[in-house]
This record gives sequence, structure tokens and C-alpha cells, in this order.
Amino acid sequence: MDSDCRQKEKPAQSWLIELTIFKMASTLPLCFDCVSMTKPESHISAAAVAAGTIQNLLLLHTERQKRGVSADKKAKLDELVAGLGIVNERLSIHPETAFADLTPLCKSHMADAIASKAEIYQDHYRGLGGADPDYRNGLVLAARLFEYANDINENQTWMHWRGLLLNELGDHQAAADSFGKASEISGGKDIYQVFQMQSLSAAQPSTSKNESGQDADALLNSIRASVKAITGMDISDEELQTMARANDLLQERFEEAVDDEVVEAGPFLPLDQQLKIAQFGVETAYLIVDGHYEEARKRFGASFKSDLSLQDMKAEYEEMTSYSETPMETAYAMAPYVVDGCAHIYIAVQSDDISEAITFIFNHVEEKKLEIEGIDWGRP
Repeated sequence: MDSDCRQKEKPAQSWLIELTIFKMASTLPLCFDCVSMTKPESHISAAAVAAGTIQNLLLLHTERQKRGVSADKKAKLDELVAGLGIVNERLSIHPETAFADLTPLCKSHMADAIASKAEIYQDHYRGLGGADPDYRNGLVLAARLFEYANDINENQTWMHWRGLLLNELGDHQAAADSFGKASEISGGKDIYQVFQMQSLSAAQPSTSKNESGQDADALLNSIRASVKAITGMDISDEELQTMARANDLLQERFEEAVDDEVVEAGPFLPLDQQLKIAQFGVETAYLIVDGHYEEARKRFGASFKSDLSLQDMKAEYEEMTSYSETPMETAYAMAPYVVDGCAHIYIAVQSDDISEAITFIFNHVEEKKLEIEGIDWGRP
């Protein structure tokens, strides 16, 4: 293996009914890539992806139960498996039953897993570009998944990303609503209000945007009315001017970043391979955080296994998490990416008091059997 590969810089709910309808029509496999069907991925129901993800979580954490975890994790893991079991049954039998009585831990795991899938879909379809016939359908799927995740456990970042996707799709009013929700969740952060104002402006009819400025007052009044309708707040001229200046500054910065950025595109990873890598990474991360180091090393390639002993692996992980007062309990996969032919998957691992990360590196990204050829410990 090229050793350089290891050293690169790391760069609910009405939908329950939809899930049930899908499951009546088709039995979902208990695997992370629940969308491996004959039709194009972008035409898969977001509800099907969410349901399959929940089923996979149940399988993953049941396997953790069987392998055994430390005493300080056992109660939480048992609670999580029980909660996921209830959700899985409700998807099949009682879609009208809400999630209100489920524990925060269960909601958090479900929402994180669905949002992680949304990140993979959005990155994949954005990479295809607007000329691809599946581009729009794929972004709609990702936006819906972010909405599902937020329905289960509110998160301002997911609503922000949903808003960006909706703007790309041209649904500016819905994007403004999403940014408004992000602002509400965050306690009124101005940055989300700026994005909301930009979307509301884009949603106005083109006749209101005369470059001569003759209709500027009409445009401002229309934006002000839209903000009032969504937030119930009256926006002053000064606040509008501040947001407009902030929006112009953001736009300039984004344009500068695009102009200055020189990125050599890596090999294109098929969607099914991205999903496979993400699942493999999450499973391996849980083996490590649960202390099953020897099981984790079975997933290493031969050369890397000889480079990183069990004792060194344990020491690296324990050093990374030494400042935590609570055990690491969750793993969240970002979208895989490729650098110089090596696939990387960044897994955020978290406890009650800290967030760290493990990046797994794969040399031969197109091989059917995945083997880890390098690890980067810690956040960038």
C-alpha cells in the first residue's frame, strides 16, 4: 500500500404513515443500504430510506448487545435497543402512534442516522451536476431526509442544509421557511435570518426586481410582509439594511472562495459504495469505542494490521479520549470522499461531554471487500 494514503489532511409525525404504506408494499432488508433496488436511487421514497435506516440501527445495536459492552454503557444500550424495537414495530403496525414517549437517546440515534444518510445523498447528487436527470430527484430526497431527522430531533444545521438544497431546487419560499426554523431552533441567530432574507428576496416575482431600482420599495415591503407572516416580527429599515449588507458580504466571500479554490476532482464514488463505506466505518467505530479492538483489527488490510498493533491501537484511542469524563457512546458518519485514490470516511464519535473523530482510510475504493489501510485519530 502507498503509505502516503494514510497521511493526507482531512479535509415523527405524519411520515410514519408513508413509511407504513411502503412496508405494506415491500419488505425492507435489514441493512444500511436499504435502497439497493432496480430503480434509480433518486426515485426511492425518502420514507423507505428512513425506515431502512431505523431497522439497520436496531440490527447494529442488537449486535453490540450480543458482543457485550462495559457496565457504564449497558443500561443506555439496553434502553436504545428497546426503543428502536418499539419504533420498528410501530412502523409496521401502529403508524398513528407518535414518538413522544421515546427516550431522547433513541430519538438522537435515529435522527443522526437519517441525517447522515441525507448528507451522503446530497453530496452524491450535487456531484452529478444539474445536467444529470437524477440531480433534482436526488436533492429532493436529501431535503426530505433532513426534514425527517429534524422531525425526530430538532437540529438547526439540518434545517440550514435543507434550506440550501431547496434554494438549489428553486423552491425559495420553502427554503426561507427552513432557514426560519433553523433560526428558531438556534434562538434567533442572525446568520440564519440572513439566509432567510436572501431566500425571501429570491422568491419575489421578477417584475419586482427592476435593476433601475424603481420597485425597490415594493420589494422591501414584500420581504417585510413575508418575514412578518413567517416570524410574527416587524423588521425595521435598519434591520433590513444590516441583513442586506451581511448578505452581500456573504455572497462576496462565497464567490471569492470558489474563485480561489483549486481542487483536483477525485475518482467518483458510486452511491452504493459510499453507503457501504459509511456503514463499514460506523460499525468499526463502535467496535473501537466498545473496546473490541481485536474485532476491529480484523477489518484491517494485512499491511496496516502489521503496522498498528492491538496495544498501539488501544493507546491511540485512549489518548484521543483521555480528557472525556464520560464514555464515547455515539458514532455519526459523514459523506465519504476520495483523496489521491484513497477513500476516506470521517466518523464523529461523541460522549456526553466531548466530540472526537476517527477517519478510516481505504486504498482500493472499488474493491468489493473493504479493508482499512490507515486511521487518522481526532478532529481536524
